[in-house]
Amino acid sequence: MFFWLLLPTVGIAFGDVLVDALMVDVGQPRGLTGRLQSVQWAAVYAAMLFAGVAGGWVSSTGRYELAFLGCAVLWAGSFALAWRFARETPRPKSSEGAGPTSRELVSALRVPGLATVAVFLFVWSFNPSWVTVQYLHVTQTLGFGEQVYGNAFSFFAAGAVVASLGYGAYCRALPMGRLVNLAIITGVIGYGIYVHVTSPEMLYVVSFLGGIANMTGTLIQLDIAARLVPIRVAASCFALLMALTNIAASASEALGASLYEWWGAEVGMVRAYELVVALSALIAAACWLLVPRLKREVPQWWT
Repeated sequence: MFFWLLLPTVGIAFGDVLVDALMVDVGQPRGLTGRLQSVQWAAVYAAMLFAGVAGGWVSSTGRYELAFLGCAVLWAGSFALAWRFARETPRPKSSEGAGPTSRELVSALRVPGLATVAVFLFVWSFNPSWVTVQYLHVTQTLGFGEQVYGNAFSFFAAGAVVASLGYGAYCRALPMGRLVNLAIITGVIGYGIYVHVTSPEMLYVVSFLGGIANMTGTLIQLDIAARLVPIRVAASCFALLMALTNIAASASEALGASLYEWWGAEVGMVRAYELVVALSALIAAACWLLVPRLKREVPQWWT
């Protein structure tokens, strides 16, 4: 089972990196990285909106075979679209192997601001209250059930779609320095707002607002990275950045689950959840410690 789940996961990772590379290749010279990112992520979360409802129904009814069948059909559709519409100008093969690309990737890390943005992404993505803790709190502590959790994820996705479309409208009107601070603010709000969940209806409202806040912060960070990475190694750079965010997400999820269990035994599950959420908001706020360094490295963003 692990192997068969690993294959599509690797495919998703490859597809994500290639789409990001294409976005940088097309958008960076035209100053359109923000708008292309907004379209890209609006499409992603529009799909997740429906997936949340469907996933909640599948989990509550135990019809897991339908979920795998649906994923297979959608993957086949993606393959057909890529085969029909994805076009790339043929490029001569280099006889030097991977050496030049490796050297360019190393030099890319010396681009002013890029390494700081990588650390920024890691810290911002380190959210102990997400996924496992959120799921356990909603389904077990609050007792709302699988369908409610799936519906809440769809509301989160709807908020993310709204944020994505909105970012495409204002991303070029605001200085990047203001957007950096906005990313941190939305991270703090997007994480901390979940302490107010007391009913399914409140969970839906909070999830929608959280989707807006979290997607706004995510888009700003990815747009920052897209403006800095060298086009030639865009795919490799984004692969490294996504690896950092995934490591942060996985490590924080494990930490959050451990703290939730430990604190739950000491102060109760509700209080433990509030503490983990507060920790997530505090970590997001820690990104402000990186802003002075970013100001020194990319001063034009604050003028």
